[in-house]
Amino acid sequence: MKTRRFRGKDLRETLDKVRAALGDDAIIVSTRKVSRNGREFGQGFGSNVEVEATTPELEFSYTAAFRDVTPGELDNDMEEIPESLGGELPLDDSAPPVPEYADLYFELSESGLGEETAKEILSRAEKDLDASGYDAVEAGREQVMNILSQLFDVKNGVRMRQPGEEGPAISNFIGPAGAGKTTTIAKIAALCKKRRLKVGLITLDTRRAGGAEQMEKLADLLRVPFLAVNSRQQLDQALAKFKRADVILVDSPGRSTGDEAAMADLEVLFGEDRPGENYLVLAANTNSEDMKRIGEKFSRVPLKGLIFTKLDETSRFGVIFEVHLDLGVPVAYLTSGLRIPGDIDMATPNMLARLILPAEQELVSAQGAIA
Repeated sequence: MKTRRFRGKDLRETLDKVRAALGDDAIIVSTRKVSRNGREFGQGFGSNVEVEATTPELEFSYTAAFRDVTPGELDNDMEEIPESLGGELPLDDSAPPVPEYADLYFELSESGLGEETAKEILSRAEKDLDASGYDAVEAGREQVMNILSQLFDVKNGVRMRQPGEEGPAISNFIGPAGAGKTTTIAKIAALCKKRRLKVGLITLDTRRAGGAEQMEKLADLLRVPFLAVNSRQQLDQALAKFKRADVILVDSPGRSTGDEAAMADLEVLFGEDRPGENYLVLAANTNSEDMKRIGEKFSRVPLKGLIFTKLDETSRFGVIFEVHLDLGVPVAYLTSGLRIPGDIDMATPNMLARLILPAEQELVSAQGAIA
């Protein structure tokens, strides 16, 4: 019997996915709770409900798993194969390249990975396993994991002043409104303080109601100096005041990609000739098309690393993979909650791969999150 697996944050959401994919006649084979990436990720990362389901037609034909075909159609309504096709059935583009990989294909698709990306990865896994002599069914999952790990590019955490350097290491945090830049900066500042580094906080978020006040409160809690500025000139003056710091973290206001004036101002503040490394902060629960568009707009300034927040609010981690590849920018941090300090991990290839294709793995400590 061919089955498909679905995941959601609760049983109702998961069953909605089952009905949308398999219809009202879907047969529930099993249900269980699973961690969202096969292991506990930080604190409060939560769990998913996984449902294994099938439909009557899935028991008749593998093809039925990928087309809206009923048993009657399979028995009575099979069309004659045109001679122009050489007596062969046309390929079903929605099916995985290797039938044995059907479960993997659906799992990758459910994770938010694009259809073409999933097919390409599975095709590559099949070729690698054929060349090595391993059985595709038994070793397929491990090989897909290896391929994902190889394709992910990661970056060490924010820089600190190195011996012999005259000035502090500067990191600028940019992104759309609501992505979690301010909270992420506070998490990183807390990690820096734990390593006894001298930290300076600067915010340009002075026009939004409560923007500067939020950062000021966090700075007070962390006991680090803080300055609010509203222009490039004031920013340069603030950077000069913190010249003895090991690390300077610069917060910026959330910007709408449709506001050309705001995006042009981004270049003035953080363009090619400006100090520091730019980190683009993106909420992982953003849909793939919007995230790609946001990434393209913000890439008008040089990007050093990507930070994905709100991993506890989504299960479609394939979006991270797609955006990271599209932009060609390494992933630096992952956050999964609001605790300060806490709920932050420095990204590793294995961690990112296992978000998409869950497997047991050792936790990566956030204590090494500063380079």
